[in-house]
Amino acid sequence: MPVGVVELFSKRQKRARGEMPDVYVYDTLPQSLRVQIIYIIRDAFGVDKDRYRSNHAVQAYKSVHQILCREYGVFTLIKSPKSDQDAIFNFFPD
Repeated sequence: MPVGVVELFSKRQKRARGEMPDVYVYDTLPQSLRVQIIYIIRDAFGVDKDRYRSNHAVQAYKSVHQILCREYGVFTLIKSPKSDQDAIFNFFPD
């Protein structure tokens, strides 16, 4: 007979009172995850300095930068970005 996850009453009460620490961290990203996210974005959009591709990468980064700025209510994601790509890649919190 399979056994499911048993959640004791005492554990539920501790969680309800806030006595159990949260397992997940929501306000920081590990450096390795940041690097992986940047690689995924670069693979999907391309690199805006790649002369052999069309202007699509530059436009994609610009659109994402503008969307994020509007969502966060700011004019730019970081101070003095060199490009929209730079702003997006350096925006991820430490």
